[in-house]
Amino acid sequence: MGHRTGRKFARQVQVVREQLDKEPLAFHKSLSVEVIHDALAESKVDFRERTYTPWITIWAFLCQLRSADQSCRFAVCQVVAYLASQGRRVCSAATSTYCEARAHLPEAFYQYLFRRVGRQTMEDAPRQWLFHGRQVKVVDGTTVSMPDTEANQDEYPQADPERPGLGFPIARLLVIFSLAVGTVLEAAIRPYHGKATGELAMFRELSESLQPNDIVLGDKGFCSYCHVASVRGRSVDVVVTLNRSRLPNLERIRTLGKNDVLYCWNKPHDKPEGFTAEEFAVLPPSIDVRIVTVAVQNRGFRTKQLEIVTTLLDEEEFPPSEIAELYRRR
Repeated sequence: MGHRTGRKFARQVQVVREQLDKEPLAFHKSLSVEVIHDALAESKVDFRERTYTPWITIWAFLCQLRSADQSCRFAVCQVVAYLASQGRRVCSAATSTYCEARAHLPEAFYQYLFRRVGRQTMEDAPRQWLFHGRQVKVVDGTTVSMPDTEANQDEYPQADPERPGLGFPIARLLVIFSLAVGTVLEAAIRPYHGKATGELAMFRELSESLQPNDIVLGDKGFCSYCHVASVRGRSVDVVVTLNRSRLPNLERIRTLGKNDVLYCWNKPHDKPEGFTAEEFAVLPPSIDVRIVTVAVQNRGFRTKQLEIVTTLLDEEEFPPSEIAELYRRR
């Protein structure tokens, strides 16, 4: 992203924040009671009609997350202001009831909400926001630390298990989100250590949600023959950076243009984590990919050369400049 584009985006974010600040519990306009009712039914949550209904609680929680101090007191003040604007009896300014109501909502409730709202927002996006009329879905991972409680240590052990008591519980997150509108479509959380906790194993699980004609956009951590071949089997294309540390078995086929080469990518001998022997056996012996070399320039830094691997093979429909711009948008 260039400096001019970055400033424009930052200004757009600021405008949205200012609009949200004008009205208490502003998210009630974008997250309806009906959708929240569906999430409650899906996650089997029972509740009583009190001040902190699930919809008021989630609206307050979203306001809390985007506020500058992110305090529970700010969330309760939003609820008080909202009730007053609706002509309803104002609740206490104490935060304990709000915290209890928030704790009553399970993870499944939030998962249903972000999946439904994220997909609906993506489907409503104008066609000109798409890439050649196709949805681009970004996959990315990170880690987070959390409060050092016994429950968290049991579920998400610290990074160094050989030094108990030193460090905080840490979890690995993987998210698939829409490039067009930025909404989360799928997410997974796993312990930092253990079987099937790596990003590729998590991506293998979340990739079941991909639809034919989607394009997956990721960094070099997702440059894996088996994972690329697997999604290609469902008519999903991939754009990732080349990971030379994994020594992909590539055979040059022909040059398509300047800094644009077609390769045959051969199947590895060993089965990766996340695949069964049967799933590995049915993968094709090879797939064709393009490697587009692009220069990335950021003011104040040296120019970097990136090698982008893609299954978008038509160099006329998808010229190198468009492949490069797509990756820059990531």
